[in-house]
Amino acid sequence: MTRRLTVFALCALLCACGSDVGDRVGEAVDRVGEGVANGADRLGDAATQLTGRLAEARDRALEGLDRGVTRTRGQYLDPVPGTLSYEVTLPSHGLDRTVRIIQPEAPVASAPVLVVLHYSGGTNENMANLTRIGRLAADHGVWIVLPDGIGGQWNDDPAAPSSVDDIAFLDDVIAMMIADAPIDPSRITMAGMSNGGFMAARYACERAESIAGFASVVGSMRNALAQACQPTVPVPTLLVRGTSDLIVLYARPPGMLPAQDMFELWAGFNGCTGDVTVESLPDTVDDNTQVELQRADGCVGSGDTRLYAVIGGGHAWPDIDPYTSITTLALGRISREFAATDLVWSFLEPLSR
Repeated sequence: MTRRLTVFALCALLCACGSDVGDRVGEAVDRVGEGVANGADRLGDAATQLTGRLAEARDRALEGLDRGVTRTRGQYLDPVPGTLSYEVTLPSHGLDRTVRIIQPEAPVASAPVLVVLHYSGGTNENMANLTRIGRLAADHGVWIVLPDGIGGQWNDDPAAPSSVDDIAFLDDVIAMMIADAPIDPSRITMAGMSNGGFMAARYACERAESIAGFASVVGSMRNALAQACQPTVPVPTLLVRGTSDLIVLYARPPGMLPAQDMFELWAGFNGCTGDVTVESLPDTVDDNTQVELQRADGCVGSGDTRLYAVIGGGHAWPDIDPYTSITTLALGRISREFAATDLVWSFLEPLSR
């Protein structure tokens, strides 16, 4: 309906204008029409590569686009040109769970997958908008998979009493992607922020063979998980922590690992027997933060282990735009020295299991 009204308005303008202006408007209408048709063709081509639940969810999303529907469960998802986004309802251990897929508009065979876990109280839409993670699908051809925790929470603590089995749920998410999308099962990686970073670390502990690497931004590990963690194979590890984080403390967080201890733990899991190099990265932005990189060398295979310490940084995904000054006061300083979304993907993209 929206497209029809637009065309009617342009036609009225064409009739009211002189021939020269009318010709130009007519050419613009033709270009718009060609763009819509080409976009529909590309989405149609992408659609033929999906099966099962993903195909059903994609079809519903395309119907919604045709009706101009852009809202999901009361949350807005910022559109990313060059992608198609849709939600899947996935039954998992007695619960109907929600998963958002952001796929490239023109996917290729054997594409990588990045599973992205939201922060405490978040949703898949919140996480996608905050990190602008969808642009990776458009720019790099990766499938972005954003599951939702129950009540906005992930069960990252193996010692906590809970009836929610998020390890099994993430198993189901990965199994669905392998079965229904044209992806490479050896190139599945995981990233999370805060509570999502905690959960990504737990999944790496318990399902090391299922992912090629993980990234945790302003997340840590519960002490109970650190004691129980026994990954079966090395898991390349990227950690980003703010030294002035007041929510997940950098040095002495109660009940969880300090940043340095978590780095050393995963360096050990990854068989890193070489020296640890410490590098102060160039201070390119006047934002009262700077970045120090620790990197463990001599790791087994591709088991790289890195810690980016954001000196002066708070509990934030670096390079996001703060919504309000209250957000900045509550979470601490947001560093502009690097874009965490780009850093995460540059680390994870070359990995394969």
